[in-house]
Formats: sequence, C-alpha cells, structure tokens
Amino acid sequence: MWLEIGLQTTKDESLKLINRGYSHNKFNEVIEKLDKNKIKYVLHLIYGLPGEDKKDFTNTFTYANSLKPFGIKFHNLYIQKNSPIYAYYLENPFNLLSMNEYIDLVIESLITLNDYTVVHRITGDPDIKTLYRPRWCGDKLKVVSTIDKILKEKNIPILKDEDINKAVSYWKNY
Repeated sequence: MWLEIGLQTTKDESLKLINRGYSHNKFNEVIEKLDKNKIKYVLHLIYGLPGEDKKDFTNTFTYANSLKPFGIKFHNLYIQKNSPIYAYYLENPFNLLSMNEYIDLVIESLITLNDYTVVHRITGDPDIKTLYRPRWCGDKLKVVSTIDKILKEKNIPILKDEDINKAVSYWKNY
C-alpha cells in the first residue's frame, strides 16, 4: 500500500496558479513524516504548466528524485473543456508542450531516475470527449510506443531482471 501525492511542480508561482491547495513547505513536512514512519508514496509530476520551462521541469524532477519515492507518475499538462485551466488558457494563452518535447523530458527523467523508484505512469489519460489541447495526448498508445521506441534506439534498457529483483527486495524490506 502507498499514498499518492500531487507534487506537480516545485515552482511556487505555478502552485498558486493551479491551486494545489498546500504549500511546498507543507508538502515537505508530509514527506518527512511519511519517511519517518516508513510509509511508501507515489509522486505526481506535471510537465508543461503555464510559465514553466525545461529548467523548471528539471528542478521539479531532480527534487522528486532526491526524495527516493516508492513511485512516480509523469503527466503532461492537457486542457479539458470547462475546467479552470481551460478558462485560464482562453484568457491567457500559453505554449503547450509538443509530443516530442514531452517525450524528451520523460526520457531524460527515466534515464536519471533512481534505481528503486517504480514508474506508475508516463503520460496522462485525458477524457477524449472533453480534451481541448494538446490533441496528441489523446493518443496514449502513440506516446508510450514512441517512448519505448526511442529507449530501444538509444539502447537504454527499460528494466533488467536483476534491477526488478533489487527494487522488489528493497521495498519489501522498507
């Protein structure tokens, strides 16, 4: 069993914009308590929040990775019609990540992810009927297949049996 926590980003301005509901300091307090009590947690990250750039995404991932969480979920920002971010986007248009930009960020993250963190998701799963933008994220299979293809082309192993066994053993004894 584990607890899922929305880190989303480490950038304070973005936290206010998306109304995460708790400060980064409060997030840190919760993580310290979870670690102290050996409670596993899965962190959610969003790449592509308004006003964020590659440096911001890298900072967020580096911070999340330093926590050595049980798991991590990567999400790209997508806009669903009739949501608060939809209204914000219509009033304040901002750049959305292309599929290739998002995939590059995920691959960079996967390459440097610590050995014991389990990847629970590598892309979001929007409701196609209400998806506004970007349209590419409505094809989850294409995103996942492209990531898999690039990892193979770069000869980056997804997982070796020994890595799986080490991670299982680590978390079993946590």
